[in-house]
Amino acid sequence: MAIALTIVCAFTEGHIPDVTVRANGIYAFVVIVNIAVYGFTWGPMPWLLPAEIFPLSARSRAWRSPLATCSNWVFNFATGISAPDTFAGIGGYYYVIITGFCLIPVAVAKF
Repeated sequence: MAIALTIVCAFTEGHIPDVTVRANGIYAFVVIVNIAVYGFTWGPMPWLLPAEIFPLSARSRAWRSPLATCSNWVFNFATGISAPDTFAGIGGYYYVIITGFCLIPVAVAKF
């Protein structure tokens, strides 16, 4: 995902006159790859992790699982609301910020 987002940033901020016209297909492909990788890796985590860490007796009456789902929705909403303004402010370098957030779990898993 980090590689795909870096490529998207390069296509967004790169000022190459002729190549950008031909790169539209590559740009769309990289965005689709990014979404597919997210859907197969990090996307289901807010739904699967609470079901795995809480015992069966605590799942139905616990407030933790709905809290995890609610926090997923709230942070997705906040990202969606703030993204257009941030993108308007810093342009394609917005993807570098998201790339940094993609690399944080790699550092956590590695160390």
